[in-house]
Amino acid sequence: MTDTASKGENRVVIAGAGSGKTTRLIGEIIALATERKIPLERIAAITFTEAAAAEIKERLRSEIMRLCLIHISEPTRPY
Repeated sequence: MTDTASKGENRVVIAGAGSGKTTRLIGEIIALATERKIPLERIAAITFTEAAAAEIKERLRSEIMRLCLIHISEPTRPY
């Protein structure tokens, strides 16, 4: 997999089928939203097919739900 950008720049990822592009993309989007506090509506992910876009959307939705469930199931700590 070839990634042609450094942190904070646009990215172009070139890789073959089954190399983990979608998984990496979801990780990057989640990191932008959680670590850098960039709203999801300000992040663009562009792909060549509607099927790939639907897959990205579903995986992103699933990952957000997973993170929310982890967050709400953590015990609150008194300060």
